[in-house]
Amino acid sequence: MDKPRQLTGDGLILDTLPRRMIAATVPPCSWKFDPAGDARRRLVDHARA
Repeated sequence: MDKPRQLTGDGLILDTLPRRMIAATVPPCSWKFDPAGDARRRLVDHARA
């Protein structure tokens, strides 16, 4: 397949979404650092605690 990878580990299609869509999906403090990964989940978990 020559299609670009669309799904991240948590199932969000970040590679194809516009920036404003990503911002609406995850906290800005998270996605600007690591839109696809563990840092976002750590920050979200920390915010919930």
